[in-house]
Amino acid sequence: MKKDESKTAHAAAEQPENDQPVATVETPDGQPGQGAEVEGPDDAPHDDEGCEAVVVVIVESDEQRALLAAASVKKNLVGVDALVVRLGMKDGCTLLQALYRLLTEGTRQERIVLMTDQMLLLNPVTLSDIGVLKAVKVGTSEQGDDILDYNVRMPQLMHRSVLLPMLKEAVELYPHTDISDAYTPGAYPAVRPLTVGDWHSDPWLLPVVSENPPLAAIAAFARWKKFAYVSAQSWRKALLKFFEDRFAE
Repeated sequence: MKKDESKTAHAAAEQPENDQPVATVETPDGQPGQGAEVEGPDDAPHDDEGCEAVVVVIVESDEQRALLAAASVKKNLVGVDALVVRLGMKDGCTLLQALYRLLTEGTRQERIVLMTDQMLLLNPVTLSDIGVLKAVKVGTSEQGDDILDYNVRMPQLMHRSVLLPMLKEAVELYPHTDISDAYTPGAYPAVRPLTVGDWHSDPWLLPVVSENPPLAAIAAFARWKKFAYVSAQSWRKALLKFFEDRFAE
């Protein structure tokens, strides 16, 4: 990852005290919405030799976990010039509203990586690793076709030019749509995704979902897995310390 500094999206009532420009936006009903730091000419990501510009949007539910997710991106996303934005939900603003305003009032970058603060990059990965179209098979239709779930609990590569029209329609008509699940079949309807889900053997995801996750097993899997997903019930001090040490400078 080329850039060292992460940018943060805040509610207008929690704007940072520094002098960075902040764009304050409102939700359609006039209630306070999200404020997003606007890229200046010096901090906007740009393509370079062997380097792709990208904005990584981390949907934040817990500040400490979001900072940890950002640290994992900074350490392990390689071959990019990245701007990291922590996007918090404030004042009843939905994710779709906040994301739509970020793309219209904030960043203008074409490549967007969308993830939550439950997702971590365990080892060095490229944008191509994130961009692989993935899905989980959840059943079979009466016609014998696979029923796929595209919400695979891993970071997802999207493109602003495709995402923005989808968001605009969804904000107005389907405000609680799962955009991660809707984006892939909408953007690439003819492409069959890679089916993932056998977490014991595939290299993609380490799901940490138990209330008392065994650190020894997590450490063993973390040596070769690309991503981790940590459920809300799994965060313990020991697990947090394990990941903090792993992503330390």
